[in-house]
Amino acid sequence: LRGHSIPLEASETETERQKRVAADLAQALESARVQNAEVAARERATDLQEMVEQLQTALQAKAAQLDQIRTEQDTIIAEERAKVAELQKTLEQRRNDDTPTAPSQDTAPT
Repeated sequence: LRGHSIPLEASETETERQKRVAADLAQALESARVQNAEVAARERATDLQEMVEQLQTALQAKAAQLDQIRTEQDTIIAEERAKVAELQKTLEQRRNDDTPTAPSQDTAPT
């Protein structure tokens, strides 16, 4: 508004004109502040959305790692259970082999 004169309206005094101009300037300033706040809020929302997307990507990567670890653990547990079952089977066979049997008729002393 510098260099521009704002004309008096009909039946308006110079003081009234100055008050009107001041009110218009205050309203324009408030409007600019609101617009700046809206722009800042949109920029912040965009930044937050990008951060959320980065966090979601990181969480998905961690979830995939956890799934892989669980799969590996399940495989190890299955292998160890198979080993235990084989050892139990071997132990049972040895117990059966060590159990004395009744002498057969052809080897019995006469």
